[in-house]
Amino acid sequence: MNLKRSPIFWHIVIILGILLLPSLFMLPGSVQYARFFKSYHEPILFSRYLALLVYAYLNYYVLVPRFYFKNQYLHYFSIVLVFLLLILVLPEWYVQHKVTFNPPKDLPQLPPPPPFAWEVNNLALFFLIATLAGIVLKKRSLLQQYIQQNEETLRLLEQTKEVASAKTAERPESSMNVTVDYGITRIEFSDILFVKSMDNYVQFFLKEKKSLLVRMTLKEVNEKLPDEKFVRVHKSYIVALTAIEQLRNKTISIAEHKIPLGPSFEKTFLSIFDNKR
Repeated sequence: MNLKRSPIFWHIVIILGILLLPSLFMLPGSVQYARFFKSYHEPILFSRYLALLVYAYLNYYVLVPRFYFKNQYLHYFSIVLVFLLLILVLPEWYVQHKVTFNPPKDLPQLPPPPPFAWEVNNLALFFLIATLAGIVLKKRSLLQQYIQQNEETLRLLEQTKEVASAKTAERPESSMNVTVDYGITRIEFSDILFVKSMDNYVQFFLKEKKSLLVRMTLKEVNEKLPDEKFVRVHKSYIVALTAIEQLRNKTISIAEHKIPLGPSFEKTFLSIFDNKR
């Protein structure tokens, strides 16, 4: 059920439940059933059930969340007991006081009210049902709010992850980490001039820095370097396209270094190099 419609539905259930509670516990045709509905419009009885309806809402919105769910059980049940006594005592006291000082003209024709013991037993039972219903319904309402908040939180987290992933995808890596002398060294792609293979090692030649000897294969390095910035020109060399100063007689000049252009890499390199110029 839609969370916005759910409270309206339960409000209607509570109101009808309080008003129809007597019929749920008395068999039609019984003496008590007839006596109850014959005297239901008596001021005492009517005011008690009206007070019970007010208590049901007060219990749901104020007492349960403020005391019961905060583990203040003594306070909660003390206040509930006070309300029960008020509902039982005050209406009768008020009506009796009013009748005493302002007796109605048709007082002798009024039907006798139900026996007080019977009325107390049933009102106490209805009061208990209203109290327990308030606790159960409020707990269900809070559980729905908790689930809704968790779903909203999860949705926001998913959106945040998607945004972060998109930003990461849009922002290419600008460096790589390598192990040098049992430590981790970060190499910026913009500092690399070229990489030379030396058996199970590779040597990084960097701008204005000492070269680094790293235990890696040239294939592993080639997988980490961005294709748009680096190209393999020989089985033993990878060069940075922006670092190439001259290409002459199948020899690539980078600073003072001369790098051979391998026959199997020549066609691919020339197509990339021509496009970059």
